[in-house]
Amino acid sequence: MIQEELDPDKRLWEYDGDGIQIYKLECGFGTKTLWDGGHAFYMKKLVEHDQSCTSWNDRMEFWGKINGR
Repeated sequence: MIQEELDPDKRLWEYDGDGIQIYKLECGFGTKTLWDGGHAFYMKKLVEHDQSCTSWNDRMEFWGKINGR
């Protein structure tokens, strides 16, 4: 996952008012969630893919978009 993205629109995280990195609300956590390098988002999406029984091609396409490939 791209953690060093300079463009704020392409990052999964943002800075909270006190300077702490948190996930953007668009990531679907519903509350302010501390940025952990992307692990929580990865696990959340992995579970969603498993529950939806998506194909590996769909998973690879999703992660390719997240990783900018």
